[in-house]
Amino acid sequence: MRRIWRYAIAAVLLVALLAVVGWALLRSLDPRALLESRLEAALGHPVRLQAAEFGSLHGLGLDLELWGLELFVVDGTADEARPPILEVPRSTLHFDGAALLRGKVVPSRWLLESPKLSLHGTGMGESIVAPPLPTIDVAIKEGQIEWRPPGQPKLLVSGLELRAQHRAGSASLRGNVSGQLRQTEASASFDLEFEHAAGATRIDGDVRDLDLRLLTRASGAELEPSGRASGEGQGSYARGSLELSVDLGVEQFRLQLPEFSAPIAPEETRIRLSLRTQDGRLELRPREVRLAAL
Repeated sequence: MRRIWRYAIAAVLLVALLAVVGWALLRSLDPRALLESRLEAALGHPVRLQAAEFGSLHGLGLDLELWGLELFVVDGTADEARPPILEVPRSTLHFDGAALLRGKVVPSRWLLESPKLSLHGTGMGESIVAPPLPTIDVAIKEGQIEWRPPGQPKLLVSGLELRAQHRAGSASLRGNVSGQLRQTEASASFDLEFEHAAGATRIDGDVRDLDLRLLTRASGAELEPSGRASGEGQGSYARGSLELSVDLGVEQFRLQLPEFSAPIAPEETRIRLSLRTQDGRLELRPREVRLAAL
């Protein structure tokens, strides 16, 4: 019996020693160049990394820390001299220990901290195609998107929080995204659920405190009503085009028509409309407008 215990203790010590040696070897490796080439091959565009190193151990799991990730879009009108379309100051890839023991070197979680996506003109359209995904959980903390529509002030999405899940063998990526939208002094908040499959994304959620000036500016409408709307919406995004149907209740609605001496200011307003974006322009199609107690 004592001999068995000695063998067991020796085996445990050997495993611990191999783990320490393996960990030291991993810490001495520089995976930056390999990751750059793999990401470029997957996305089809230049990728730059300032640094990458293996981080902390979590049980049998392993973290890989990335710093200064930048993605450039090169499509004939853009080159690497332009600012990157995506900047991620820090991100963490987590690899599951059980999967590593089976020879599957794919991350099970990916956390992006304070990423910034910068879109110019009509945006990036279909220039980037997501590669096939393994089983993975993706999270974004305090993300930011800047979009500069042609002839309009900058549109900023801030405080972006995203959680998404993909399971191997599944055809879809599902998740939730929330944040705040602002253009000059007009703003809105949103909380959406989405499902991406077969090149299209289904969207379902709610919008809060939407400044109506955001809609009229984006659509190029001559009239600019004021008020703040909240409600629900459903729609889809595919091939660079976003289509939404929304049902909004509006507070403090006011609209000044040239033919009227006083503004239209109902006590209660409900609006159902369709929105469609194409080539950087927003089309609004009212389906139903109810004004009560004018």
